[in-house]
Amino acid sequence: MSAPERKAFTIVELLVVIAIIGVLVALLMPAIQAAREAARRTTCTNNMTQLAKAVIIYETGHQFLPPSRSMGRLNDATKTPMVLNWVYPILPSLERDSLHKEIRADGFPVDASGAVAIRIETLLCPSGTPYWSNSPLSYVVNGGRANFTGSTGSGEDRYNFDWIENGVFIDKYIDPGWPAKEQQALLNARHALSTISKNDGTSMTIMISENSAPLDWRIAPSEQDSQVLWFPEDPTTFAGFVALNQKLRVNRTDFLSDVRYARPSSWHPGGFILAYCDGSVKFMGENTDYNLFARLMSSNGKKARNPDDSTPPATVLPHPAWQSLPITDFL
Repeated sequence: MSAPERKAFTIVELLVVIAIIGVLVALLMPAIQAAREAARRTTCTNNMTQLAKAVIIYETGHQFLPPSRSMGRLNDATKTPMVLNWVYPILPSLERDSLHKEIRADGFPVDASGAVAIRIETLLCPSGTPYWSNSPLSYVVNGGRANFTGSTGSGEDRYNFDWIENGVFIDKYIDPGWPAKEQQALLNARHALSTISKNDGTSMTIMISENSAPLDWRIAPSEQDSQVLWFPEDPTTFAGFVALNQKLRVNRTDFLSDVRYARPSSWHPGGFILAYCDGSVKFMGENTDYNLFARLMSSNGKKARNPDDSTPPATVLPHPAWQSLPITDFL
């Protein structure tokens, strides 16, 4: 007499199948996550490429680079002043020409909450969520050293000053209480890619960097909202300094109070993406020698100087001294 035909799995067999599926999922998840991050990193790279091209288009048309910050106003009843972020001048190249014209003619459009919220996907790293505002920004420009306002110690006062040799973009934030002569000097300041090409070279000078903390592409109340900066001391050796890709989850209050948060950072594992002045885009590891990063930030390392130095870069040795070394010495 034959045994009855079995029509279902046993409990043991089902448990074995479930266990096998669980193991396969566990093995596949890292690969899936890596593939997703690779796609996000590709999108971020494409964003940086578009932004670098937009800056180059602006520079070609004007024969000088756009500012890292500039003064504007809201289109409200009192035309409230606002500090425009670095994105404003390149809006036409981001298919926002009508918005650019409106800001230039009438001021930034407003609604009941203030400046109108406008999300531009090209300005966002897809790995960087959640964002801090409804008009978020993931990218900042090379501002050189932290600006200096005060006396140089030799009877000379400076306002929002940095030697152009220290970086690429000029910060044109102006306080209305500053002397008219100093305000005009900032408005007249220019820097061009042709100058960078003659010195350290456009392929060896950083233009744009990721930063995980800036608030908003519309406004820049602080340097760190619009710029990445370098410091003469290696942050890894000084307590309190913020090194490459460190302290990603900084809160807004701390960020605004400390210019050292103007450092490159991202949510990509292991580093961040940089665009250079020739339009190329590259990934830099977070363990990169800080001096190499700082050397790539200065546009003329042989004349890099402290912003509060009373003598111009042409007449003194660079500070720090390693800024005078060829970039190839750090590679």
